[in-house]
Amino acid sequence: MTKHPIVRLAVTLCVALCLIAAAGLFAQTQRGMKISVQTETGQHIPLYNKSYALVVGNGNYTNGWAPLDGALRDVREVAATLEKHGFNVTLKTDLVKADFDTAFETFIRNGKDEDSRLLFYYAGHGHTETLRTGEELGYLVMADSPLPTMDGKIDGSKNVDMESLVTQAKRIDALHVLYVFDSCFSGSILNARSIPKPPAIQDSVKYPVRQFITAGRADEPVPDYSVFKRGFLDLLEGKVDEPIPDGYITGEELGLYLKNAVSKYNPAQTPQYGKINDPNLNKGDFVFVVQQGKIQLTGTFDVINTWSIGAKVPAPSEQSAVLSLRSEPTGATIYINDVYVGQTPLTKHRIRGRDQEPIRVRLEHDGYNSEELMLRPDKGPGVQPSDTPPEIVGKDGAKMVLIPAGEFQMGSNDSDARDYEKPVHTVYVDAFYIDAYEVTVGQYKRFVRETGHHAPDWDDVASFSPTDRQLV
Repeated sequence: MTKHPIVRLAVTLCVALCLIAAAGLFAQTQRGMKISVQTETGQHIPLYNKSYALVVGNGNYTNGWAPLDGALRDVREVAATLEKHGFNVTLKTDLVKADFDTAFETFIRNGKDEDSRLLFYYAGHGHTETLRTGEELGYLVMADSPLPTMDGKIDGSKNVDMESLVTQAKRIDALHVLYVFDSCFSGSILNARSIPKPPAIQDSVKYPVRQFITAGRADEPVPDYSVFKRGFLDLLEGKVDEPIPDGYITGEELGLYLKNAVSKYNPAQTPQYGKINDPNLNKGDFVFVVQQGKIQLTGTFDVINTWSIGAKVPAPSEQSAVLSLRSEPTGATIYINDVYVGQTPLTKHRIRGRDQEPIRVRLEHDGYNSEELMLRPDKGPGVQPSDTPPEIVGKDGAKMVLIPAGEFQMGSNDSDARDYEKPVHTVYVDAFYIDAYEVTVGQYKRFVRETGHHAPDWDDVASFSPTDRQLV
């Protein structure tokens, strides 16, 4: 089998600025992503029109369980990655049973459409209770749960048992539902048979499915720094090769990868995966589309600089950009200054702006990494995207520069490092703006006055900062 080729989205951009008296406003719309797959035989199968995820992290336990600070960090990273995959994500932390039930009931109501996919991700303590019959029942441990009794019993009224989740799964009308548990427990639900080596995408993916993946069996130690979470994100973010190189990651494929990858780094931890034991809900397979390449943006930016009539000092005038976009394949979602404006092809679309302010264009498409283009009208006609990070001015008047998105190595492999620091791992950070220069004492004083934050003893500050221009 040959590796699925990297496909790039080529975009032709043509922009012209002209003076206007007024401009229309565009409402922010919720991003949606339609998901379809293509089999090796060329069959095109539409799957999802809507994608929802509920991500729950319990870390601040209040009744004897060890705190899990890492779980709270992990769920934020998971939520961000799922959003990039087109999910409408709800993130909840430190839930008690009643709050969990409310959040989960709202979540499964999103699955009323048969062309949707639902993903539930949980990070926190798990517990397994042995029943009188000898069967095992797994629980998600809520934030206020008391510790188990000496015989291993847990308060079922304060925790979420796996059998109830199975019952809920059967109520959902969505096409595919995937449960991912970054915790260790056992139970009959996790004894479903899994495929040793899943096949490439095939026709059966169109059938309903309810799937489960857990970080390990009962009583297996799980470190606060989650190797399971790292493996989950690495595969979805394209940082490791697909087990089945066809451009898609299925639930079976994800389960197999995690079982092998996690056990490699932590031999005491054995992820389990499988489908619900129901002939009507175990034939399909959950699908993620691999992010296959960057959207390539090229084009021109023709500028007509004008000044406000009667101004003694030249000042930027209100203008509009007339934007036309094409892409191959077509249907790329277009955002201008974070506002949804439509999909390609786009013809003569006007956007409000000022002649010295940058215009940020972002395109996204199912199966591609998004890419941004900063159009700078103050740079003159025909300007191309510059490698120089664009500058803005913050609310406090301070100049800010854009730090591009990227990866860095975080953590330590040293023996004296803390558990949550191990091992060295790759962290992806989204683009963000930061002040170009250090904060001065004067700026900090203004911040304290306007926000009401607690400030240090200003007499102490004055001892080393004779003026407000001193750096903090």
